[in-house]
Amino acid sequence: MCGWENAAVDAHGETLEAAADEGAARNGGHSLAEAQSNFRRFLSMYDPAQPEPWMPEPPTSEEMRWKEELVRQYKRIVDPYAVDGPNALEQILALESALSEAEEMRVEEAQVPIEPSAEESTDQ
Repeated sequence: MCGWENAAVDAHGETLEAAADEGAARNGGHSLAEAQSNFRRFLSMYDPAQPEPWMPEPPTSEEMRWKEELVRQYKRIVDPYAVDGPNALEQILALESALSEAEEMRVEEAQVPIEPSAEESTDQ
C-alpha cells in the first residue's frame, strides 16, 4: 500500500553508504518520516496535493475505501483476539489485487499519448 523501499544494509544492520545515497531516488526524494506522516494522513507515502509526475490525479474514493479496508484487515491479522484473523489474509490479497489494478488503470488512462515528431512521421 505504501510502496516504501528500504535501503540496503550490511550484516550488522548498518545502511550501506551507496544505498543511502540512492534512497532519495528510490523513494521519490521522500524521507521515511515524511512517508510515514503522509501514510497516516492519506494512506499513501505521497501527499495527493503534491502529486508525483507518474500520479496524474489523486486516488479515487473507491481506492481510498479499499485502502481503509486493507488497514482494518491487517490489524485483524495481528490482533490475538480476532477470531477470524487468519481469514483476513484472503481478503487482504483480494483487496491488494483490486487496488493495484485500479491504480494501474487510473495511471494508464491519464497518460497522454506522445505525438510523433514531424521527423518521425515522415520516416514511416
